[in-house]
Amino acid sequence: MAECLCIKLLFECGSSMSAYLYIAIIYNISISLALYALLMFYCATKEQLQPFDPVLKFLTVKSVVFLSYWQGW
Repeated sequence: MAECLCIKLLFECGSSMSAYLYIAIIYNISISLALYALLMFYCATKEQLQPFDPVLKFLTVKSVVFLSYWQGW
């Protein structure tokens, strides 16, 4: 991703701090959208999936997404 930003001249190739800023912003937005989509999916299907007790399964998937985000920092 840093190479793409360098090619597009959004930052100077020698400046790693500005590259980190752009990558961190994109990374935070993508993780936030993934968690939001997972929450919306759960809200939309919780009545239909109630016989299967999906709460623990959704929490497990959500924790995997969050922990991969946390590990990146």
